[in-house]
Amino acid sequence: MKHVIIALLVVAVFGGCATAPKITETAALEEILALERAAMETWFKSDPTAYAQAFADKATYFDTRLADRFDDSAVKKHLMTFAGKIPDFDYKFFNPRVDLYGDVAVFTYNLEAYDRKDGKVTARWKSTAILTRTNGGWEKVHAHWTGIPLP
Repeated sequence: MKHVIIALLVVAVFGGCATAPKITETAALEEILALERAAMETWFKSDPTAYAQAFADKATYFDTRLADRFDDSAVKKHLMTFAGKIPDFDYKFFNPRVDLYGDVAVFTYNLEAYDRKDGKVTARWKSTAILTRTNGGWEKVHAHWTGIPLP
């Protein structure tokens, strides 16, 4: 029942979005995961540009370290404050999943960052992103990161 309510809310909110041809959840996962991997490749080289550019102009973002929500242009502005401050870590995605509701995708995954020198896990996160699909491709309209304490 919870999924039905979420699906109805998503359709109500995004019902007016431009539609793209139908896509399977498997294909959507491949596309979205490829976009996220490309963004993380530059993120962990201290360049948040690709990750920031993945967001639509109208979007929201929760940062695990801060209480405030970022809205619209403040999302990209906030993400760009990380330029030059992100350690050069290796990373892995775990448990990626996409649930489609028309042209809206709920994308969730876990991410671990590793020190390149000794291979130790330096950080763990849970990530949720809501994306909308238009003829131009996928755009994030919301993302929420939650840190997972290290043992």
